[in-house]
Amino acid sequence: MIALPVIFIVWFIVTVFFYCQHYRVEKVYSVNEEVVFDNFIVQIKDLTIVNYMPIKERVTEYSERRWYLKFARKLPSSFQIPFVNICYFYSRPYEFNNQFGNIRAEGLILDKTIFLGNDLSNIWDAVDIDIYDENERYYGRGRHLRHHDQSNYYLFGVKGENASLKSNSFNLLIRDKSGKQVRTYAVRPEWTLKTYTYFNKRTENYPFDPLYIIHSFLSPMRQGKKEVALKYLHPGEKNALWAVLDHGYWEMGGNDYVVYEGKKDSFERVYSSNITFGRYESGFTPEDLIPVASQKIYFVIRDGSPLVIDADPLTVPPRQN
Repeated sequence: MIALPVIFIVWFIVTVFFYCQHYRVEKVYSVNEEVVFDNFIVQIKDLTIVNYMPIKERVTEYSERRWYLKFARKLPSSFQIPFVNICYFYSRPYEFNNQFGNIRAEGLILDKTIFLGNDLSNIWDAVDIDIYDENERYYGRGRHLRHHDQSNYYLFGVKGENASLKSNSFNLLIRDKSGKQVRTYAVRPEWTLKTYTYFNKRTENYPFDPLYIIHSFLSPMRQGKKEVALKYLHPGEKNALWAVLDHGYWEMGGNDYVVYEGKKDSFERVYSSNITFGRYESGFTPEDLIPVASQKIYFVIRDGSPLVIDADPLTVPPRQN
């Protein structure tokens, strides 16, 4: 009789310990600065500093901890994911440091003239983004980019290691290498704390991605949720916009991509969502889509949400005999 309470207490203590191994706090500051160069625009969205880093797979100890991935393949398919999730919970996936952490700046590069092209390896040849602290320590050796097919904007991240968690002053340096133009912004962050746990994972690396943001409007349109979709239409053009957007093709499958347009009418920083409606027959890749109709929607971003300002009429190609 005594054994069961003891086992429960031990299990509870162990569970709390491993729960804390997934508890992470990020200090985030919304920079929202923009630099306009001749060929492109750089938008710095966020500056983030964290006191943890994932244990890299190259570490032998980490590889040994992932034994359960190999073992899971031997289990029936219905048991594989629950088994992996339990093993991952009772693991230590992060290294914590109370004095130093990783710092990163994230944002968008908007291509104004198709100057940068689709070759991501050339982006850092055109633009340079660096982070310095108040002691002029340099952070920025780690760089990553994301680019969606057919789009003309780039999501970027610049990061460095071993930044002091006590630093409250940074300089962001943005340089156009071709035009030799340089802009420097002094940042005095007023941090906002964001907490993530095993049950509240950090799922979106770029929440400011225009493609991600416009889906707040496209998803309810496809689901037939008119009242939700109407919230994202420009108040002064709501009836006219709805007359163009209200059609039955939303019920079909399809795909979409976003393009940075620049200025449209009285609006700056305009994007377009280019939607193709169609049917998937042999698979679910863009190449498998048989197009039936298309439409172009123009939007701007306000407080992290889309505001649809215009829409082209639906285009239905003539049927081929």
